[in-house]
Amino acid sequence: NKTTTTPKNNVNNIITNNKPDTLNSYNNIKKLNENISNLLQSGNKEELAKSYYNVAVEYYNSTDFDKSIDYYNLTYKTNEQLGFKKINASLAEEIATVYENVYRYSKAIEYYNKSFSLYNELNDNKSASKIAQKIGDVNYISGNYIDAINNYKKSINIEQEIGSKTDISGKLNSIGISYFQAENFDEAIKYFQQSINIAEEIGNNAEKSMSLNNIGNVNYEYNNFNDALNFYSQSISLKKQIDYKKGIAITLHNIGNVYKKLKQFDKSLQYFMQSSELAENTKDKELICENYFSLSGIYSSLKDCGKALDYYKLYASNKHFITRNLSHDQLVDASFLTNEVDINEKFNLLKNELHQQQILAKYESEKNSKEIAFMSQQAKIHRLELIKKEQNLNNQKILTVFSLISLIIFIFLASMFYRQYKGKKTAYNRLEEQNEEINIQKEEIETQRDLVIEQKEKLETIHSELTSSIRYAQRIQTAVLPTNEQMNLLFENNFVLYKPRDIVSGDFYWTTQITTMEHAPLLIVAVADCTGHGVPGAFMSILGISLLDEIVRKEQITTPNVILNKLRENIISSLQQKNIADNKQLSDNVYDGMDIAICVINYEKMELQFAGANSPLYIVSSNQSAVGSQQSAVSNGTEDCGLKTEDCGLKTEDCGLKTEDCGLIELKGDKMPIGMYTVMKPFNNHIIKVNKGDLIYLFSDGFADQFGGPKGRKFLHSQLKDMLLKNAHLSINEQKEILETTYNNWRGNLSQVDDIIILGIKV
Repeated sequence: NKTTTTPKNNVNNIITNNKPDTLNSYNNIKKLNENISNLLQSGNKEELAKSYYNVAVEYYNSTDFDKSIDYYNLTYKTNEQLGFKKINASLAEEIATVYENVYRYSKAIEYYNKSFSLYNELNDNKSASKIAQKIGDVNYISGNYIDAINNYKKSINIEQEIGSKTDISGKLNSIGISYFQAENFDEAIKYFQQSINIAEEIGNNAEKSMSLNNIGNVNYEYNNFNDALNFYSQSISLKKQIDYKKGIAITLHNIGNVYKKLKQFDKSLQYFMQSSELAENTKDKELICENYFSLSGIYSSLKDCGKALDYYKLYASNKHFITRNLSHDQLVDASFLTNEVDINEKFNLLKNELHQQQILAKYESEKNSKEIAFMSQQAKIHRLELIKKEQNLNNQKILTVFSLISLIIFIFLASMFYRQYKGKKTAYNRLEEQNEEINIQKEEIETQRDLVIEQKEKLETIHSELTSSIRYAQRIQTAVLPTNEQMNLLFENNFVLYKPRDIVSGDFYWTTQITTMEHAPLLIVAVADCTGHGVPGAFMSILGISLLDEIVRKEQITTPNVILNKLRENIISSLQQKNIADNKQLSDNVYDGMDIAICVINYEKMELQFAGANSPLYIVSSNQSAVGSQQSAVSNGTEDCGLKTEDCGLKTEDCGLKTEDCGLIELKGDKMPIGMYTVMKPFNNHIIKVNKGDLIYLFSDGFADQFGGPKGRKFLHSQLKDMLLKNAHLSINEQKEILETTYNNWRGNLSQVDDIIILGIKV
C-alpha cells in the first residue's frame, strides 16, 4: 500500500466533539439576527461584529459551514472598518481553519496569508511563525511540496530571529518529509539529519525518533534495507523510552514492508500483526486500515486465499479513513496528526448540499413572488400620483370659483389639503423602505446563488476523483488479461471482441500453454462471465484469473471438466458459500460465481477437449460443413457427443458418424455455474476431432442479450450463429469488424446491457 501523511488541523474554540443541537442553534441564530437588525439601525459596529461572530459559531456548530463562513467574513469586514488588526489576525486564522476543515485549501491559504500579514504588522513574530507553519501544512496536504517547503523555511527563519529552538526540529522534519514526497531523497535525508541535530541539542527524543524513522524510509527507497532496519531499530528504541506507542506502530509497519520486499513473508507477517495490535490500542484508524491491506497481500503471497480475502474485505470497508497521498510504501512519522473523515461528517456535508438545493428552489419561488409584489407596488404609486394630480386640479378650480368664500372655509380646506399631503408623504416613505428591503433580499439571493454554484463545482470535483479511481482499477484489470502479443504468440489467427459495459468488466478471457513429458504442448483458452458487472464483477474476474493460474499453471491440471470442478470448489471456498448453504440461509450472495467455457487444443492429435458451465462452444468447419470425422464425450459415462442435432440432422446416438452436412456445431456446457447451486454434479468433458482451418468461438451472453434493432428486441443466439456461419469464409480480422459493426448498428442509441466478449480462433 502506498501512503503519505497529512498535516495537523489546528482546531480552535469553535470546533467541538459534541453533536450539534440543531433546534437550539436555530433559536440562537434567530435571536442573534434580531439583535443584528437592531444594531444595524443603531450603528454600533463593535457590538455588531460580536453578533456576526456569534452567528458564525452557531452555524458552524450546526454544520452549516457555508453560512458560517459568510458570517465570519462579515465579522472580518466590520473589524476591518473598526481598525481591529489584532482581533482580525486571530479571526483570519480561525476562518482559514474552517476552510481547511471543509477541504477548500486555496481559500484556507488566502486567509492564513491575511493572518500572517497582520501578525507581521503587529510585530507578533511568534504568531507569524505559527501561521507560516500552517500555510506549509495546507500546501503539503494539497501536494504543493515546494510551496510547503518555502513556508516551513520561512517559519524557521522567524524562529531563529527570535532565538527560539523549541519548534525548529519539527519544522526541519516537515521539510524533510516534503522533499521525501517530492522524491528528492538526498535533500530529504539532509533535513532529517538537521532535525536530529537540533533535537539532540534540546533533548527532544520524540522529534529525534521521528527523523530516524524517516531516514529509514529514504534508505528503503534506495533499497539499502540493512541501513533502513538499523534506523528503524534506533527509532523504536527511543519511542519506547518516551512511550510513543503510535510512532512505534508506524515504524513496525515500515519494518514489515522491508521484510515483504525481501520476500521474508513470515517475518513481515509478524511485524504487521504487531503494528496492527498497537494501532488498535491507539485507535489509529488510518494505520489499522494500512495494516489490513498489507496483511491481505502477505496472506496472498503465502497462498492463504481465505485470510487474504478476509483482510481485503476489512480494508475495503475502512479505506475511507486513508487520507494520505499514494506516493510511497513507507509511512512517514511527523509531529502532526492525521485528519479522519468520519461518517457523521460525510452525512453533514451531504445534508448541506441538500440544504443548498432547497435554497435554490426557495429562491426561484421568492423571486417570482417579489417581482409580482414589486409590480403591484409600482402600480399603486402610479395610481396615487394620478389621484394627487387630479386633486390638485380640483383644488385649483375650487380656489378660482370660491376665492371669495369666507376665511373660515379657506382655512378648513387648507388644513384638509395639508393632512392629505402628509398621508401621501408617509405612504411614499413606506414605499422607499420596502424598495430598500427588496434590494437587500436581492443581494442575499445572489449570494445564495453563488453558494449553489460552488456546491456544483464541488460535486464535479468529487465525480472526477471517483472516475479516476475506477480508471486506475481498469489499468489493473487490463494488466492481468492476455495481451494481443500473448494471444498472437499462442494462436496465429485469432480475434477478441471485448466491450465492458462500464469502465471495468465482469467478463474476462484467459489462455496459457502447458508442456509436459506426457504429451505435446496443449493450448488452453477460457472465456468467463462473472456475476455482476462494473467494479463487483471486475473483483470476481480477478479472483477467477488467479484461481485458473493456480489450477492450470501451478497444479498442471489440463482436463477441462477437472479444471471446472476444481475452480468451482475454490470459488465456493473463497466466497465462503458452503457455510451459508449448510445453514440453509440461501440468499443472492450464495449464487455469486461465474459462467465459463474452457477448451484444450492438442495440435499433435488435432483434438479439442471442452467443458462448460452454462456456456457453449461453437465450431465451424474449414469448409463450413464438417468439424471432424468423429467425436466423443467422456464424463460420468455419458454418451452425448455434444452436437447440436437440430443444426446437422443427427441423433445423439450417431456420435461416430461423419458430419459433412453440418455447418455449425454447438458443444453445450452443463447447466450449472461455477459456484454454489441447487445442482452440484461433476462437469462433463467433450472430446472432438478438428481439422486445420476450423473456426472455434467462445463467448459470454452479452452480445446475444443486447436489446436493439427496429423493435428493440434481443439479438439472440440464433442470429449470432447465423452471422458466424455466414462470415466463416472471411479472414479472422474481417469477422471481428463485422461483429463490431453489426453490434453497433443493432444497439443504436440504446444503452449496453451487459459486458461482452467474443473470442475466435482459427485452427
